[in-house]
Amino acid sequence: MDLRCPYCLNETRPELKPGIGYCCRECQEALPKDYVDPLNSRARIGLVGFTGHGKTVYLTSLFYTLRVLSNRDIWRNFSWRTCDDHTHKIKYSDVRKFENSRLPASTPENFPRPALIHLQNVPSMGDIFLSFYDTAGRVYESAEKITDMGRFVAHADTVFFLISLSESGLGECDMGDVSFEMERLLDIYIRGVYEKMHVDLSDKQEMVVLLTKADEIDILPEDLHKFLNESSCNWWMNDDLEARFSALDNYSERIREWLRSEGCGGFVNLAENNFKGVKYTLISSTGASPVGDTLVTKLEPEHPKGVINPLVFAMRSACSRESAQGVRSFIGKIRRR
Repeated sequence: MDLRCPYCLNETRPELKPGIGYCCRECQEALPKDYVDPLNSRARIGLVGFTGHGKTVYLTSLFYTLRVLSNRDIWRNFSWRTCDDHTHKIKYSDVRKFENSRLPASTPENFPRPALIHLQNVPSMGDIFLSFYDTAGRVYESAEKITDMGRFVAHADTVFFLISLSESGLGECDMGDVSFEMERLLDIYIRGVYEKMHVDLSDKQEMVVLLTKADEIDILPEDLHKFLNESSCNWWMNDDLEARFSALDNYSERIREWLRSEGCGGFVNLAENNFKGVKYTLISSTGASPVGDTLVTKLEPEHPKGVINPLVFAMRSACSRESAQGVRSFIGKIRRR
């Protein structure tokens, strides 16, 4: 079965080597067994955002929260594991430092290795293999840098657009600056990926807009502020997960309406006119503003807010794609008979 290598991004048919396992024929990188398994759903997720908007901290907080979901059995029988040494370091070194209230260093401007994890027994979704691409924020300052260093996110199924409204000007209540920075990031990304790399975003890529550091947004409407504060890991302690999924969709629409009301309709329109689908969510990776690279209070499991929600959007899309591909494959076999 042909698949896209998570390292070189070439379409390849993995070969099985004795004592090594599956390898990419193009770059010779070892491929995780679960990545090759056709029974697993897969999602490639790219993190997009300017420097200082929280991409690396978000990924670390996400891994931390996945540990909480497993350790507290919030998602019953859920577990997850890393699939290479790079990701193992994030989970057992970077996340450990995060637990001790220290933030990770920014991503260097080089070709990133993906973070590869295998999630097992995700409620309502089963097993899912995820690859995350975290590229330095400086890459998104020009379309040329995206074509050189950001090609990994260009081939993602879903991109997480991380936008700190406080970093974009909301700390001074200037929504004009916010709208300007949001559109600037998106315009650069579209030119780099669609124009220069010829990726049909409206057919190939979905977007989840993450409004980061949401605890710092003073003008957030009361209902959205309430939603953010309730969105800790404990929000998922509910047997009716379909109701939770529906709530995420409803809040996505509410955030979209709020952005429009605050003069960010240009960003909303540009995103929805160029991507396969767009969702919106609020997150606070740490629950409070840090001082330098250290949190002012000891991190507790309930502090990160909303960090799982974007992942749920991406995983639901992955499961839908797998189902659709299965139907198309079945129909194709019938037609060939």
